[in-house]
Order: sequence, then structure tokens, then C-alpha cells
Amino acid sequence: NCNSNPWYVDPGTLDWLREKLEYANYNGISVFSFTHQNLQNHGLNTTGYKIRDVDDELFYALIDNNVKANFTGHNHFQHYVDLDNLKEISTAAMGVYPCYYGLIEIKGNSIEYNAKAIKSDHYSEIKSLYYDTLMNKYGLKFEDGNVREYYVNLLANFYNGTMSNISVKEEYIPLIEAVSVNAANEVRYITEQAGNDYTHVVIE
Repeated sequence: NCNSNPWYVDPGTLDWLREKLEYANYNGISVFSFTHQNLQNHGLNTTGYKIRDVDDELFYALIDNNVKANFTGHNHFQHYVDLDNLKEISTAAMGVYPCYYGLIEIKGNSIEYNAKAIKSDHYSEIKSLYYDTLMNKYGLKFEDGNVREYYVNLLANFYNGTMSNISVKEEYIPLIEAVSVNAANEVRYITEQAGNDYTHVVIE
């Protein structure tokens, strides 16, 4: 990213990157890129946290040269998008429950990515603090404790990349919407991805 503005990529850096990517593509070298901010939209208001990619120059530099995947970490949650010929893994932060780190195994021309939780004597305390934080997100006040617990568990599983653990309860959405339209839209977005596990991704 550019030193003067961390949201942008310096034009000189883009020129250098294109040169390296074109060389790799011409010579059949597999490339995986890493950016701090995301290039793709990972939902839940992440569009505003994307790299300010003027005219999509960085995006097209990657896809035109067959970059296999981009890794990003700015959002601090575990997610995966395969859109417009660019695969992107959003990696969670080690300092946020469940304290993931990423393990990448290169297998020929493909990779296998697994998010692993660190082991800590304070793990239960970290988890409790994390759920307390989500419970107070936006200062939402749910009269029904079951609805509040459902909403918090949805958020936790989304941020942790474990949508395979989600149990969809459509009857709760109107109750959530009565408290917050934005929260209800979050729930709809998350439940559309129920069944996905983004802690394990294989990219061919």
C-alpha cells in the first residue's frame, strides 16, 4: 500500500507488480497475492474497507495474469469469495477469538488452506469477552433472550467462518427487524451462506 495513503496502491508499485505478474504468467509460475485490505466485498459492510482500487487496476492486474488467489486480513473475520475470476480468502485475526492462524499447504498447482485456533490457557476468557462484545454490538436491545442469543451466535459463526454451524430460524427475522433493519439484513445475508465452512478452502 501507499505510504502517503494506506488505502491506495502507489502507481509505481502497480507498474512493478504488473511486470512481475506478467513474467510469472508467461513462465507458468503460480502466484498467490497478499493485500492488507480486501479487494472483494465480503458482506456486512466490508465494501467501505476495501482497497481504493482506482479503475480496478490492481484487480485486473491480478486476474489478467491468472493469480490463483488473494489473501487479505483487514476485516478480522474468516470468509471466502470466488467472484469475477478472483478468489479471495479473508483471514481472521489472531488477536480475536477464536484466535486463528492460517496454515497453507501447496500441493502441486493447488493449495489447501486451513484456519487453526491457537492454544491458550486464557482461551475461555477470550471467548467470553468476544461474546460479550458481540452481545453489545450496536447497543441493540432484544427483549427475547432467545432472539438475542440467536443473533449473537449467527454473528460469531459468520466472523469465525463456520456457517456450517448455523441453524436457520426464519421466524426470528421479523423480531430482529423490529429492533434493527440493518441487523435483520445481516441475518438474511448470513443465513444465505448457511452450511459453508470457510476455515477450510481448497483452491485449484
